Amino acid sequence: MANPGTGPEVPLNLWNCVNCRRRKIRCDRRSPCSHCSKGSLECAFPVSGRVPTRRYQPGSSTSSKEKQVELLGRLRHLESLVDELSTQHGGKTTGDSDPLTANHSENLVTRGLHPGRQYGVNGALGEVTPELGRVIATKSGSQYIGNCFWAALSDEVKHIRQTVEEDGDDDPDSESNNEQSIGSASSGLALPWGSRHSVCDLRDLQPLPSQMPYIWQIFVENVDPCIKVLHTPSTAKAVEESKGKFSSLSPGMQALMFSISLAAITSLSEEQVRENFNDTKSRFITRLTIGTEEAFSHADFLSTSDFSMVQAIIIYLDFVGQKKGNRAIWSLTGLLIRTAVSMGLHRDGSHFPNISPFEAEMRRRLWWNICFIDSRVGDGQVSEVSISESIFDTREPSNLDDADINPEMTELPSAREGVTDTTLCLLRCELWRLVRQIQCSLSVSRPHKATPGSDTEQEELDMRLKSQQRIESDFLRHLDPDKPMHSFIAALARMSLARAELVTSRGNLSSDAPSSPTNNHKRNRAFLTSLASLETAHALEASPQTRKWGWVFRGCIPWHAVSILVAQLRTRAWGPTCERAWAAVERVVDGIPEAARREALRRPVWGLMADARRHRGREVRRIRADAGVARQLGLLAGMGVENCMAASAEQAVFDTAAAEERLDLETAVSRGARMLEPADIMGSTFESDVFD
Repeated sequence: MANPGTGPEVPLNLWNCVNCRRRKIRCDRRSPCSHCSKGSLECAFPVSGRVPTRRYQPGSSTSSKEKQVELLGRLRHLESLVDELSTQHGGKTTGDSDPLTANHSENLVTRGLHPGRQYGVNGALGEVTPELGRVIATKSGSQYIGNCFWAALSDEVKHIRQTVEEDGDDDPDSESNNEQSIGSASSGLALPWGSRHSVCDLRDLQPLPSQMPYIWQIFVENVDPCIKVLHTPSTAKAVEESKGKFSSLSPGMQALMFSISLAAITSLSEEQVRENFNDTKSRFITRLTIGTEEAFSHADFLSTSDFSMVQAIIIYLDFVGQKKGNRAIWSLTGLLIRTAVSMGLHRDGSHFPNISPFEAEMRRRLWWNICFIDSRVGDGQVSEVSISESIFDTREPSNLDDADINPEMTELPSAREGVTDTTLCLLRCELWRLVRQIQCSLSVSRPHKATPGSDTEQEELDMRLKSQQRIESDFLRHLDPDKPMHSFIAALARMSLARAELVTSRGNLSSDAPSSPTNNHKRNRAFLTSLASLETAHALEASPQTRKWGWVFRGCIPWHAVSILVAQLRTRAWGPTCERAWAAVERVVDGIPEAARREALRRPVWGLMADARRHRGREVRRIRADAGVARQLGLLAGMGVENCMAASAEQAVFDTAAAEERLDLETAVSRGARMLEPADIMGSTFESDVFD
């Protein structure tokens, strides 16, 4: 709580915060309030003071006996449906094997959908398993069911029936109380973020109706090109028809609208939020985050099969990781993958006659974006439990614009040539495959790992070269450097390939490695590639043309590049390029969320960072003590090195050849082993004060 006399009084909010309303305690209406501050809770205030709507409690006019009779009738009908479907499927329904055993789960995750087949990363996608299963329509969405499901369901129905027949003396009041205790969360399971639905009114947490058209416009411009899970014409129609009132929508669509709002506001700067919404960005995001999670609770997140709900979860996970850290999102992604598999998103929609071409295309977008999230948040985790191509046959989305497809179409149009709304998604598909191939080569379960000069190292190099060639021929050659989005796509491709190179360049990257021409080249290449990646990301965030997509980098911390830079900065002879690399590292570290800083996996980075900081201090003092060296390094700093790492428009990797020569020159000058010639400092316009 603010102390009197320390500054001007902050205006009090009109209404109590969400947490105080839930706990039914008095709120001081400051932001944050004293109770939330003491409990280290997120403090969010509703936009109005409406009393939360009470849930409707139907009367218990039906007797317990009548309910049992009705339930038994429904179970008999369900049994007949199971028998009919089993006959249609042509398989025997026996109860000898339990399809929900650990062995079955292991087969699904580690060996593919069919236990008798093994697939590598390049396995045939069209033949994941001969058992296609079924995708059936439900009131809330689609449900995928495999052959072994029928026997298990039949047994389960029998168990339920026996339980109902044996338990005929239940007190009707106890049943009513049980329904009341469950509330709206039909799954009966605790959500990862808890539940506030007993007191929260989603209308108090959503943006104002008048703000939704602008929020939707922001989402389409800033977010949709990078997370292509929506058909924007269809969603735009839903936004328009709802008139900004989420309560008029289904629970899944409400969750989607909250996720869209959260993503749109997160993509804006603090100044943009204040100017357009008259609120602070952190407070607005806190309210929308609570609203999104509450909407997930209302929509039964843990047992959903709603298409809109899955879209909402994907968008949510792509943004909330910026605050909660990858470790928490990695766990939630596991739930999302299970949900997607239960809906059959891992099977291409063309296998099922009841799925339209439009729905099949949208299912592809969902599945592949789930793959992207799984790969991103699984960085540094156990790669063996990540999605592998051996467990799905869902094709990549078609290279089409949203305007090319609609729910009424009977067949999918031919793919376009050039850049479309889905081009970035297709580029990410190519990069995802490369990352999975690399992860498989680095897997702890692989008996023969790559060592410098080994056949496995050559295989990894071939992987990267083939992927680079495909990216250059299929994507980069179609890009127009004068268009901001095209420049953004090209930069993402180069940074992603650079990361793949850094991951596979194990060994000889630290300055502690033995000195040799080959090792020196590898160290310099890794150092400059890491620096180029950090500076490219910063340039995209800072540029007025591309900053609208800069949010992408806030959730994707370049740990590999940062680690390589600080590892080498601990021992390198200091010069302008080292100073520049140190500035880039500090800039990235300053923007890392607190949750990501606390991750145990990243603790070694902070130790390397401290060593590099101490080494820099010693080097700067050494150079300043030698006026000649300081003078020459200052002249080198004035030359600039931006053009040394520029890549051509159609080149998918950073060109560091000239920068490597420059780095060797700076190292020699810093150590006093070489004096600059006039040709060395041609073009120098100023001197750096770092070494003065």
